[in-house]
Amino acid sequence: MGEYLPESKDGIEIAIIFEKVGIDLLNISFGMQAPMNPVPEGFICSPMTYSGCKIKKEVNIPVIAVNEIREERRVRFLIENDYVDFTAIGRGMLADPEFANHVINSEPVNTCSGCKNCFWFTDHTICPARSNK
Repeated sequence: MGEYLPESKDGIEIAIIFEKVGIDLLNISFGMQAPMNPVPEGFICSPMTYSGCKIKKEVNIPVIAVNEIREERRVRFLIENDYVDFTAIGRGMLADPEFANHVINSEPVNTCSGCKNCFWFTDHTICPARSNK
């Protein structure tokens, strides 16, 4: 998987330190500006998700990937290729509360549209993805 950018090296170093001091699990996200580095050819997820995949290769504790994982194919891509141990599903679960069960049972998922004015912030029942049910 591609070259490490300086920011990625910092994240990896911190992840290794966390592992050494006894942290049991890493949830890789960003509190500031998300990474914009390119992802390798064929990698179907975001640069933020890719950062979690790079960190997993460097530690021996479980890693959770996040960011724009709103479709079954992305969940399966990450887990089945052993890129990460878990995926965190936020908006996808709000758009379809049965998201995880649908993925496990290979059933269609009511996919989050990723709209910029995410209505569930004020009232999850008016989420455009949920209105299809």
